[in-house]
Amino acid sequence: MPHDEKQSKRGPDGKFLPGHKPPKSPGRPPGAKGIKARASKLASEQLERMLGRATDIISDELDAGNPAIAQWLIDRVRPPGRSDFVQLGDDHRLTTVPDIVGSSERIAIAAARGEISLHQAKSLQEILGRHIQLKGFEELAKLRAEVEALRQTSKTYATVDKSLLPKWGRLGGTD
Repeated sequence: MPHDEKQSKRGPDGKFLPGHKPPKSPGRPPGAKGIKARASKLASEQLERMLGRATDIISDELDAGNPAIAQWLIDRVRPPGRSDFVQLGDDHRLTTVPDIVGSSERIAIAAARGEISLHQAKSLQEILGRHIQLKGFEELAKLRAEVEALRQTSKTYATVDKSLLPKWGRLGGTD
């Protein structure tokens, strides 16, 4: 193509004039398959086969009445906001440290049996851990108060008449 003819297809700004198309791109022709496209197609086919197989296994386990599979499936299908809700019976008391430890054991057993999810068990154990820390602070405050009361009573014995002191507390030879 002569140089003048190329120039006549373009306007003064260098853009193609109406009715004149730019030449075809020298890139890959449509429909050509590169290595990445073939790998992607193979991976997609393999994933579909695996999902089909997993669906069959889950379906067979549900038909067999496997509660762990049913709970697992419910945990995957149910929205996350609802999965955090666990209702404990009214018999769970958390007033003493042994009560809290007992509840922790029951939660671990429920998770092991598949009655609650591991996520729920972990959340409940964290809550119980914080609660037992607070109970520990409460008991520490009580012990401090008892120690302070003992200190106060020991100071009063020293200032009271010697006759209130036990014999072993008196200095020798004052009988």
